[in-house]
Amino acid sequence: MLFRSDWDWKVKILTIAIILIFFFLIWLSYLVFSRTLRMALIIFLLGLIIFSFLISPSGYLIDNKNLYIITRIRKFKIPLLYIKSAKKLDKDELYGSIRILGIGGLFGYTGLFHSKHLGFFFSFATNYDNLIFIESNKKFLISPNNVESFLTSIKKD
Repeated sequence: MLFRSDWDWKVKILTIAIILIFFFLIWLSYLVFSRTLRMALIIFLLGLIIFSFLISPSGYLIDNKNLYIITRIRKFKIPLLYIKSAKKLDKDELYGSIRILGIGGLFGYTGLFHSKHLGFFFSFATNYDNLIFIESNKKFLISPNNVESFLTSIKKD
């Protein structure tokens, strides 16, 4: 069963704001930088936007044996047999989490994070209102649109 992962209002606002800031910096670079520095900045900022989009989650798929976290360039497979627990997580439980390596708002919340309560976990989320915390051999934070249906699906398989 396929579960979509839509953006919450924070991701929408942050994505628009960051892209506008990047384009402002590109425009500003025409006034300040040499051609070489300007091209390097343009390549870096556009590369960052494209990379962030490509690694952001677009959905989650549960089949008979696996849970797949689907990004635009890759599917991450988690065997259902390895899943120890899957529970709805309130966004307040993420208070104090720090981003070790990842993206916090541009097309989603993606990467490696750490929390005093949850430990290290990989986040593939786009909506802080629909959070599910999955513990297997690694820990994952995801955000399917229909949380209850997702949890029912993952527990029945």
